[in-house]
Amino acid sequence: MESMINFVHEKLKTLAECLMANILGNLKEIEAVNGLMTNFQEKIKKTGASVAVLILLVFLLGCCCRGTAGKTMKAPGRKSTRISRDKFESNPRTYFRDLRGKNE
Repeated sequence: MESMINFVHEKLKTLAECLMANILGNLKEIEAVNGLMTNFQEKIKKTGASVAVLILLVFLLGCCCRGTAGKTMKAPGRKSTRISRDKFESNPRTYFRDLRGKNE
């Protein structure tokens, strides 16, 4: 009977050791996943801040350049210069007068 108790005791001890090893292994895996998630969250925060700054710059540039937005055309009488089509079509006479008055 005593040998049977010792046998069961040893098996329970082995079982407890295996369970503890599994639990500790799972905890290490959980810690590793948490570490990865923390790094991922930090990268997302940094990327989010970069994206926010980029959007802000695009918005500000859009506000500053809004006057030149719209269709453009090659400037008549100039090499590789583009001008606003609306501005030219609204008063081509002024454009050519200003062009002749300036030496390029």
